[in-house]
Amino acid sequence: MSLALGETKTLGLSLVNPSNEAIDVRVNAHTAYTNVNEVVEYGKEPEVIDPILVYELGDLMESPDVVTLIPRETREIYLSHTLPDEPFEGQLAGGLRIEEVSEDVEPTDQGGLDIQNHLLM
Repeated sequence: MSLALGETKTLGLSLVNPSNEAIDVRVNAHTAYTNVNEVVEYGKEPEVIDPILVYELGDLMESPDVVTLIPRETREIYLSHTLPDEPFEGQLAGGLRIEEVSEDVEPTDQGGLDIQNHLLM
């Protein structure tokens, strides 16, 4: 998918709660970075943000803060993203971080959250 400068598109996600309990899910955009081994890192936060980074993905995307899903619920959520008005050199890579929010348990990569996504044109 390519966008023109300043153009906005909408991304739709289907969030599914397969459990028998309500859950809170946080959805936010996350900028990838190159780690000290020159490997692109999508999951972790950088220790230091590179000063040449002009934009962060989270600044270009609007997403809901927390979504509450009742037991066995499937819900569509929508995120809009806008390309900057001015061109920049390089590429901006990243993804969406979707994690269960809990006061008792730290988020993990394991769990009962099923995520399917699709682009709305």
